[in-house]
Amino acid sequence: QLFQNHDIPEPEWGAVHLLSVALNMDWNGGYQQLLAVMDGQAMETALCKRKLSSEEATAYASMVERRMKHEPLQYIIGMWDFCDFTLKVRAPCLCPRPETEELVDHTALEVERLLALRKDKSKAVRILDVGAGTGAIGIALAKRFGDKVDVTAIDIDETAVALSNENAMEILSPLGNAGQY
Repeated sequence: QLFQNHDIPEPEWGAVHLLSVALNMDWNGGYQQLLAVMDGQAMETALCKRKLSSEEATAYASMVERRMKHEPLQYIIGMWDFCDFTLKVRAPCLCPRPETEELVDHTALEVERLLALRKDKSKAVRILDVGAGTGAIGIALAKRFGDKVDVTAIDIDETAVALSNENAMEILSPLGNAGQY
């Protein structure tokens, strides 16, 4: 209600996300568990009877205060889902949006077209991600195409360069794709 009164976009959704983080719930399932409780679908769970500790309440209040100042939810939480992976997010990098995922899909179609035209199938398509920020676009393409692409990501901001590299190492290294980013 507080978020609604202050014109915070998607107030219920944001409040639930923040609470799941304050409760240190699993990133992949905590949010959904809280939504089920809110919708009355899981009223008999231990979660419904749980009381916040003073530390959890303080953490939640701090996050709510930040959100009331219209700070992006992604900055407060420090991560966000993009395509089929989770990125670390922090200022001053732009927060990944659904429209950015659409851009990845459009770019992937062009990469597929270029790959189909290649006579030398072993040669990677080179991609330049200018203003990489979190690295979302370049990482998504490197993850999708593996060694068929060679992604170079650049940014003028040192924080963005560090964050992009950090995200690439966490997301691509387990796949063996970090060498393509």
